[in-house]
Amino acid sequence: ISRKARLEPTELGRRLYKEARPIVSQFDAMELNMLSHSRHQKTSLTIAMGFGAATFLSLDPLLGFRREYPQIELTLSENSDSVVVSDVLSGHADLGIVGAFSDLLKELDAIKIQQSNLYLHIYKDNPLSRRHEILIPDLQGQPFISFGPQNHSHQFLLRECQACGFTPNFQFCVQDSQATHSIARAHNGITWTYPPKRLEYNAWPDFRAASLRFSDKSWGTYIIRRPGCSPSLSVRLLTQFLSAHATDV
Repeated sequence: ISRKARLEPTELGRRLYKEARPIVSQFDAMELNMLSHSRHQKTSLTIAMGFGAATFLSLDPLLGFRREYPQIELTLSENSDSVVVSDVLSGHADLGIVGAFSDLLKELDAIKIQQSNLYLHIYKDNPLSRRHEILIPDLQGQPFISFGPQNHSHQFLLRECQACGFTPNFQFCVQDSQATHSIARAHNGITWTYPPKRLEYNAWPDFRAASLRFSDKSWGTYIIRRPGCSPSLSVRLLTQFLSAHATDV
């Protein structure tokens, strides 16, 4: 049944799900038992990660998963969000991990595992650098250096600014943090950065960090999976583990 652009199960579907759930749970338990007794038999899991997703998430949950399930080998790759989505849809990756808002992931099986803010680095000579929190309207006319439209943060900022009646002043789009900061420095501008608690040291002391305040609470870190396909036990285990161990930032 389609209700307000959302699909919901029919009464028959809900009844079937309720009756089938114990059987599925028993099968999952059997698979997990077989996996735990086959530690010498390796199984692989390919994870495509969007730029910055590993820093937002932190590698600790992934390392914890490897300790918990050493028989599951994780292969990680990092790319733009659009490439991650493409790899998941094509089956080149078993799952993806991206920062996004829910509207961007409608075509995917998406599970939010972390609530997060977005953070800005503002060059010290910019008047906004004295602020610890930036509102979307504050960005009107500000020179902004982004990672490009193939990344969700760029699409998100564009949407939020247009909702406030203006288009962000994207000066340049480059997929390299060193380059974005160099250009922002030259233009007295603003670029993206990571949560302060995730940065071991400040590589850009002439920039000031501020959180970006916005209305869409769906932004966060998501696991994305190919729709219409039953996820493997390894994928389900990783999804459950990250959902339980990822901390909000």
